[in-house]
Amino acid sequence: MKRLTSILTMVLYFALGWAYGQNNVAGYQYWFDTNFTTSVNTAISPIPNFNLNSNISTAGLPTGIHTINIRFWDDSLRYSSIISQFFLKTQPQVVSSHTIVKYQYWYDTNFTTAVNTTVTATTQLNLTSALNTASLPDGIHTFNIRFQHNDGNWSSVLSQFFLKKPLQTVSSNDIVEYQYWYDTNFATATNSTVTATSQLNLVSALSTSSLPDGIHTFSIRFKHTDGNWSSILSQFFLKKPLQTVSSNDIVEYQYWYDTNYTTATNTTVPATSQLNLTSALNTSSLPDGIHTFSIRFKHTDGNW
Repeated sequence: MKRLTSILTMVLYFALGWAYGQNNVAGYQYWFDTNFTTSVNTAISPIPNFNLNSNISTAGLPTGIHTINIRFWDDSLRYSSIISQFFLKTQPQVVSSHTIVKYQYWYDTNFTTAVNTTVTATTQLNLTSALNTASLPDGIHTFNIRFQHNDGNWSSVLSQFFLKKPLQTVSSNDIVEYQYWYDTNFATATNSTVTATSQLNLVSALSTSSLPDGIHTFSIRFKHTDGNWSSILSQFFLKKPLQTVSSNDIVEYQYWYDTNYTTATNTTVPATSQLNLTSALNTSSLPDGIHTFSIRFKHTDGNW
């Protein structure tokens, strides 16, 4: 639930798309509680995707729990469904500086053993710390934490489940082997040993010549020096009919933002079978908010 005073900040993303054509958002209407007669209408330049980020005054509302209701209309004067959200309006509080000065955490319901740690006053606290769980038995537990501000008030409590596993002593737990198979044919799994390593970057051409064309599953797992296997990673893939292509390297890529395909940027690259694209892309022309980045690659056969 939102705690608000005289200003309500609304951040909404809305898109309209009807089965019989593309419609644009042309405006929105909002009201508080059941007071529809006092609704406020705001027209906008019609666009297919609308990101609403606005401060809305609640000066006329008494303190307490309220509802804000909002709906959108399109350029054909049809309204969307109503979106409603509870919020709590509190008494205005004047705080000269509202910073975090302390945090407190405890496990499970053992608040009496809570650990308090003071920090240098800050508006944002990035907490990265190794916490001691030696006194906890193995199993599922709850971690609880809250933060104190310089006005003496505490934040809400954040709680998270975690699993404490039995302690295992392993001198080296590197990857020493991997095993993969297709579909459910585990009996035909292929095993490959590798030089012991903590991280394995696997780039390998795997044969699918024995598979018929169609959709299949590729499954893989990794073995550690302690003899245990990792969880299985599985991925669908499509085997297409074999096509003879003299060279089918990547020769160009094309990208654009949102639905602005007409402003797509094309970049040619030296023909390559694998392209590692690391590039800083310019977003200065985009307004703040949610966007979509789209990219595709062109091969020497002319297909994207």
